[in-house]
Amino acid sequence: MNPAQTERKLKEKIIGYLDRTLPIKRKLPQELSRKFEEFQQNGMSFVRSPYIETSKSYQFSDHSLRDMVDEGLLELPVAKAFASYWGGTIEGIKPYLHQYRSVEAVQNGQNLVVCTGTGSGKTECFLLPVINSIYRQHQQAQREGTVYQRHIRAMILYPMNALVNDQLNRLRRILKELPEITFGRYTGETEKEIAPVDVARERVEQLNARWKDLPKSDGHLRDEAALRNEYRDKKQWVANRAAGGGGADILVTNFAMLERLMLVPGNGFFDECWDFIVLDEAHCYTGSSGT
Repeated sequence: MNPAQTERKLKEKIIGYLDRTLPIKRKLPQELSRKFEEFQQNGMSFVRSPYIETSKSYQFSDHSLRDMVDEGLLELPVAKAFASYWGGTIEGIKPYLHQYRSVEAVQNGQNLVVCTGTGSGKTECFLLPVINSIYRQHQQAQREGTVYQRHIRAMILYPMNALVNDQLNRLRRILKELPEITFGRYTGETEKEIAPVDVARERVEQLNARWKDLPKSDGHLRDEAALRNEYRDKKQWVANRAAGGGGADILVTNFAMLERLMLVPGNGFFDECWDFIVLDEAHCYTGSSGT
């Protein structure tokens, strides 16, 4: 991104919007209209000059995803799913050191508090061990010839819906490679009942055809299709519980909905023990929301 060019374009768009939307030229005196034009020409800007700050370089681990598989920290399909998500290969991608240590700590049964900067991959610090643990439980049931007991194994809690939705898109991009792991959002925005996944998929495929020429940097737009292993409406959560399904493996919600679920008796969300409780953006939980 060119900061100077971005500033210029943003300024032009704001001034153009004001010029088209506000009735300065149509209703106000000619003198005031002229003053408005002079205001623009004399460098008085609606947009401040860009503020540029260098981002910190975080230390990479010496271990690639392939090394983590060989060390028994990750299962091979999980490593491949994250490699695809990061746009590389398991041999070529090395996670940040704090990501590697997070996986190692969870493997040793430890709890985590991750404090690091913006853009340093904090989310992957918990997604890597959470998804890996759930995948291992699936594989264990398959090896033992038993039925995998589906219930909520991980709850990821956010302070607001915007962050929930962002996480949902990230999970879609990762778990499309791991269809045995189910996940879903349960918030006030979750529909009671929606069209079948096949209908939604058909619509998204139509949009994908239109977006195929997007630059690679925008490729994540093409990965937001609803997945078959995604719980997409409240009816699906209830129906699976009634059939003994117990809900998705990963529940993504916010603190307001969590409080509501805790106050509604017999909803089934707390019938089983969860393996993971993740508080993302934990610094936001103060006052009543923190309690």
